[in-house]
Amino acid sequence: MEVMIETCCGSDVHQKSIICCILDGPLDTNKPKKIQKKFGTTTVALKKALSLLEENHVTHVFFESTGQYWLPLFNIFSDSKLTLVIANP
Repeated sequence: MEVMIETCCGSDVHQKSIICCILDGPLDTNKPKKIQKKFGTTTVALKKALSLLEENHVTHVFFESTGQYWLPLFNIFSDSKLTLVIANP
């Protein structure tokens, strides 16, 4: 599989927590650096998650449309320059 994005984040969205997994590395490597952190779902916690993504120069965030739990994440992250990709399995 061809690597197309240098720094991205996959987010696992739950009712009471969000887990962000950032992968960062040059496009020609098979071993990106991995940062994983768990956040709450309050506005303050989601803004901390956004800060982590911005500090690590994340360009794309991927997450599932899990129930209604993805909406606060989308609302806070959409105010940034991130490209948001919402999957509906």
